[in-house]
Amino acid sequence: MLENGESTTEIGPAISLLKDTGVWQPVPGKRSIAYALNSGEHSIAPLDHSHTFITIKRDAQVLLHESFSGAQVGVYLIIEEGAKITYVSSTIAENACVQRFVHLGRDAQLQWTDISFGNVKSEHTAYLSQQGAGAQYRSVFLGSGQDRYGADARMIHAAGHTRSEMRSRAVLMEGSRGSYRGLIRIMPQAKGCEAYQRADTLLLGDDARMDAVPVLEISNNEVKCSHGVALGQVDEEQLFYLASRGISRSDAVLMIVQGFFEQALKDSGAGDVIMREMLARLEAI
Repeated sequence: MLENGESTTEIGPAISLLKDTGVWQPVPGKRSIAYALNSGEHSIAPLDHSHTFITIKRDAQVLLHESFSGAQVGVYLIIEEGAKITYVSSTIAENACVQRFVHLGRDAQLQWTDISFGNVKSEHTAYLSQQGAGAQYRSVFLGSGQDRYGADARMIHAAGHTRSEMRSRAVLMEGSRGSYRGLIRIMPQAKGCEAYQRADTLLLGDDARMDAVPVLEISNNEVKCSHGVALGQVDEEQLFYLASRGISRSDAVLMIVQGFFEQALKDSGAGDVIMREMLARLEAI
């Protein structure tokens, strides 16, 4: 649903973003559509096998909900100088490949929360191109059965005095598999940057597996960067305590998972919306 005066334009050949330069080039044979968003709340559902190009206008304040349930899509955002966006992306699919790329201008601010269910392979990048840009990225994934999840998340600091934070939380139930690679890249000219990343996984079942790899690529010494990773299972003592209060094991696990995700979604700007989707999915498993 489009509102608040934004425009949509069919722009012929699809557009892709060259990741190291921020330059757009046509990609033959792909559909594309472009949006220019002013301040307000917007919802967009990209077309399958398409590229969606979104510009957040200068100094705008935007809440953007973007959801995809097809097989393959590319979503590319340009956040102009001084704009602030709360971006919620979601993918619920049996077999999806999703690329999302966000290009931040001077003093642009991004608060990005991603949610995924099912068999999903995602590539998410925030490119901080000018001083004062800041990006916060939080991803949550819930897998069950034969679900396979593969995520590459990147923060590219191309300018000095930029800030980023990445936090990933995944719950994998019996039989599901996941892989996560988080990259923070600080370029040689990007002095005075601050960056942090962390990946946490809760395994529910002996056959659930996660491979989490945080990576730092730092090309100058005048930065502050750190990372962490943790994997664990549901604490049996917690389950025993909840059982002693008359709570069934399935309800107790649901409560623990809810608390695990709430920690990641706290202050995300869209936590309530995402938790409703998560709980609905959990109850359906």
